[in-house]
Amino acid sequence: MAPEYTDVLQRVKAGHKILDLACCFGQDIRRLVFDGAPAKHICGSELEQGFIDMGYELFKDRDTLTSKITSGDFFAPETADLEVSSFDIIHAASFFHLFSWDEQIEAVTRAVALLKPVTGSTIFGRQIGVREASELKHPAARSGSMWRHDESSFAKMVGEVAEKTGIKLMCEVRAVENAQWRVEEDWKLLRFCITLV
Repeated sequence: MAPEYTDVLQRVKAGHKILDLACCFGQDIRRLVFDGAPAKHICGSELEQGFIDMGYELFKDRDTLTSKITSGDFFAPETADLEVSSFDIIHAASFFHLFSWDEQIEAVTRAVALLKPVTGSTIFGRQIGVREASELKHPAARSGSMWRHDESSFAKMVGEVAEKTGIKLMCEVRAVENAQWRVEEDWKLLRFCITLV
């Protein structure tokens, strides 16, 4: 569980709106609802409609879960049917690391645009990181490559987004040693929190 979870839960209970970006089966959405957050304040977005459908089948709540879950390409002009400036919090787990450096700049820029333009609006999550930042060629990647961050390169990327958008962003990123996440010896888990200031 993310260390920010308790704070995020309280914020959503208090009326803040959260987007679970690349929500897959929507398990985090359902955890928030189970823990007492109003479903109407929780939204999910996922590229593959099949994952969303499997989530409904797994949790057997297609007719009872009232959170909005949309499918679509986050890089499309309409950004998967998500409204700009409409979220207080965005959760992005195992998402940004799927893309190249330039695509990550675009994805984080798009995510920032979805946040309400007020101090404290937050993007947080986790992803695979490495001991030394580098590009990884991968045939399944959108552009054929993925940029693997270390702490300093992730912070640098967020700095470029701040410069590009003219929005002041504070970035906290830290490595977490976790054997379950180590696919290769140099891989590790990165946790991040990007906040409008």
